[in-house]
Amino acid sequence: MQDEINYEKAAEKLFTLINHQKGCPMGRETMKLSHGEKGMLAFLQMHPEGITSGQIGKACGIGSGGVANMLNNLQGKGYIARTMNPKDRRSVIVTLTKEGNSIITQEQHRMRRIVGSVLSELGEEDTRELLRIYERISEICQRVCEREEK
Repeated sequence: MQDEINYEKAAEKLFTLINHQKGCPMGRETMKLSHGEKGMLAFLQMHPEGITSGQIGKACGIGSGGVANMLNNLQGKGYIARTMNPKDRRSVIVTLTKEGNSIITQEQHRMRRIVGSVLSELGEEDTRELLRIYERISEICQRVCEREEK
């Protein structure tokens, strides 16, 4: 017999799997942030040491103009900071501010609770099956993407 499932942990696992697919983690729009802005904040949270705007664009598949616009909006809201890159004065390092980290952490907790509730209603057996199937889909997508890149 398997251990009782923790639906919030199952939701976290599901988010992790989804993030590997799309790279941007959030759900419906809240807190005056677009889906893309929430995704950007979540991405920056995974890079606490900071990352250049060029690296952000490459990782998220966004052009330099789109990255600049989004970063300007997020900086205007006080969620990110930009500092000169000490290794290359032509670029800047983007990091989350304390407020930006707090906002995205709150949203992740909120979404985890919501999806945890959905999974709870789905039931233990179906939740396990959903996660098993999604893991399989993720593995298959990874292989397909690797083949396509060759």
